[in-house]
Amino acid sequence: MSDCEVNIDDPLLSKHQATIIFDSSLGWLLSDGDEGNKSTNGTWLYASDEIELKNLTYFKGAQTLFQALT
Repeated sequence: MSDCEVNIDDPLLSKHQATIIFDSSLGWLLSDGDEGNKSTNGTWLYASDEIELKNLTYFKGAQTLFQALT
């Protein structure tokens, strides 16, 4: 969606695929969807729970593979 901070050209990604936030005590956190709404095709890492992103962590949204560089 145009209101997202990062836009990726993958027709299978949801309008709001995933959310990445920074928590000063936990670090970078990845969760599927946005504002409590899950994405259509899921964000694949370990489970559907929020997870801390560490350097070089891989995760997948639809057909796009991402790597976190922290």
